[in-house]
Amino acid sequence: MIFRRLKAHVERENWFAVFLDFCIVVIGVFIGLQVANWNESRANAQRETQVLQEILGDLREDAVTLQSSIEAAKLTFDSTNILLLRADLEPITRLVVPVQIRLIDDVEITTPTPLTTDPTPQFWARITTRFFPQQSRTAVESLIASGNFSIIGDQQIVQALQQNTALWETVTTSHNLTYRPLRDRVVFVGQRHGLSPFMTVDLDTLVEIVKSDPELHGAIRTNAEFATFHYQSLQALKANTDSLISRIEEALGIEGKP
Repeated sequence: MIFRRLKAHVERENWFAVFLDFCIVVIGVFIGLQVANWNESRANAQRETQVLQEILGDLREDAVTLQSSIEAAKLTFDSTNILLLRADLEPITRLVVPVQIRLIDDVEITTPTPLTTDPTPQFWARITTRFFPQQSRTAVESLIASGNFSIIGDQQIVQALQQNTALWETVTTSHNLTYRPLRDRVVFVGQRHGLSPFMTVDLDTLVEIVKSDPELHGAIRTNAEFATFHYQSLQALKANTDSLISRIEEALGIEGKP
């Protein structure tokens, strides 16, 4: 209708009316485009919020899993030192890394763990049990699969997510190539003495077995030494994860949650 009216104004050479109708058309198109852009921006913002909330949920799961793994690694080390002390063997007090390794530094334990007065009957489980966490990647993998990773507007968050994933890959590689095989070796050597990780074993019995078998002594000591490095790498990853959680919570306007 506007075009018929515009044609009529042209035929009558009513140039003011032509100009007025033209402005109406331009303004109408402009407003329509602005509304469409606004709706798209709002939809993208809502989608970004949903994506960040999903990623935040995965990161919080990671933080809980990592904390359990950190405690398990420390328990392995502490329990081994208790066993070494009870067996009159040298405790682990200092570990020096010969080369620079990512996430791992030299370790010095100035005070060996004191002897416990009432050792748990599952002491062997404390030495052999370790958690090897896996990253919760449901939200990130879904985002990558859909090709919508660019939906996250904060590039610092994107970079932090990439760094966190890289750290996870480093730790996971160490799990598969170092920490898990050493733990498995301790279990294997212990089985020669009739030990299994979750059986009830008196600490004094363990002491006598370790004293009688240098290979078992070496296996549990090596496992505990690397447990301290495992502990360090897990702590570094946990700190990075906690930092990323705080960054996303801030972006979402959420007060920090445990």
